[in-house]
Amino acid sequence: MKVCMITSLHSPKDDRIFFKQAISLKNFGFQVSILCLADENGKMKDMSGNVLNANNQLQIEVDGIQIYGVKKQSGIFQKILHKIGKGKCWQSFIEKAIAINAEVYHAHEPQTAFIGLKIQKKTDAKFIYDAHEPWIFSRSIKEWILKKLCLPKLKNIISANQITGQSLLKENPNLNTEVIYNCSPSFFTNHQKENTEVIICHEGSLWFNRGLKLIVEVLVILKKTFPNFKFRIIGEVYAKEKIYLESKIKEYNLENNIEITGWLTYKEVPKAIADCSIGIITNTNEKRNTLAGPPNKLFNYMTIGLAVISVDLPATTQIIRETNCGIIIKKRNPQLLSSALIKLLNDKAALSLLQHKSSIAAEEKYNWESEANKLFQFYRSLK
Repeated sequence: MKVCMITSLHSPKDDRIFFKQAISLKNFGFQVSILCLADENGKMKDMSGNVLNANNQLQIEVDGIQIYGVKKQSGIFQKILHKIGKGKCWQSFIEKAIAINAEVYHAHEPQTAFIGLKIQKKTDAKFIYDAHEPWIFSRSIKEWILKKLCLPKLKNIISANQITGQSLLKENPNLNTEVIYNCSPSFFTNHQKENTEVIICHEGSLWFNRGLKLIVEVLVILKKTFPNFKFRIIGEVYAKEKIYLESKIKEYNLENNIEITGWLTYKEVPKAIADCSIGIITNTNEKRNTLAGPPNKLFNYMTIGLAVISVDLPATTQIIRETNCGIIIKKRNPQLLSSALIKLLNDKAALSLLQHKSSIAAEEKYNWESEANKLFQFYRSLK
C-alpha cells in the first residue's frame, strides 16, 4: 500500500509522524512518503530547526521515507489565502499530493484535513485525519474548519487520546475511529535506568503553561530538606520563561541543583532520561492541557522505568491509576508536590516499586509496538 502523510504545521521529522507512524508503516511493508510545507526559501527542517535539505531540493530520502516539500508563498495576499486553504501554495500542495499517487493520504492538522478532502475528491484514495491535539475544544480557525467543513465529510479519524476521539465521534457518529497513543518507540528501551543517584526530571521544553512557576516553588522547598538534590530539564527554556528561571536560580542559589540539557534530537532524549529516577508532569489547569494528553513524557518516563508524579490531568491520571506507576497531586500546590517528592526521596522501597510498575506497564501495554499494530489494523479497516 502506498501512503502519503500530509502536514502543514509539523516538521516532516515530527516524533509521531516520522519516528512512530511513518517508520512503522514502512516496516509493515508500506511505501511511505511525507508531504510537508517548506519555508519560502525551500528549506525543510527537523524538530530542532536543523535544515534537512541543504541544497533546497524538494525531495529527499530519510531512513527509507521519501520527504517532499512545497514552498510557502511570500506576500500578504497569498498568506491570507493560505490560512483559508486557498492560494498558490495549496494549489501546488494538492497537485504534488496527486502526483505522488498514494492509496491513502494521512493528514495531521485540521488545515490539512480540509486539503486532504480536496485531494480525495480528485483521486480514488482513502483519507485519514489524525487529531494530535484537542482542537475540537478551542475557538480557533482550526476548530471552525474541522467542525464545519471537515467533520461531516470525514470517514476515518485517529486521535491521540480518548477525550478527543470520543468528542469527534459525537460530532460524527459514522466515523471509523481509533486511539493511537504517543507511546515511546523501541529504541527508548535501549536506555534502561542504571544510575543509583536520584535525579528528578521534566522532559520537554519548560513553558509557564507546563508548570514552570510551580516547579520553581517546589524546588525552593525541596532545597531546605535536600540541599544537594538534582533536577534535570530535558529540553530547553526559552524567552520569558528563561529570564524568569535564571532570575530564580540566582535568587535561591539553585545553580548546583538544576541542569538544562538544551534541545535534544529525539534519539538523544532517552539517554538523558535514563539516569533519572522521578519524572514530573506539572501542566497548568487550562482547557488545552486538561483535555489533552496523555503527554509524550508520561510514556517516555514509563518506558525507561521512572516513578511519575503528576498534577491531575484526566487522561494522564487514568493511566497512572490504572498502572499504579506514580502519584497524583490533586491540587497544584507546591507543598503537596514537594511532599510527594520528599516521600520518594526518603523511601527508596516506595520509589523502586513505582519504577517497577512503570516498566511493567510499558512492557505489557503502553509501548509503541502495541500502538503500531493498532495503526496497522486501522489501515486495514479504512472506509
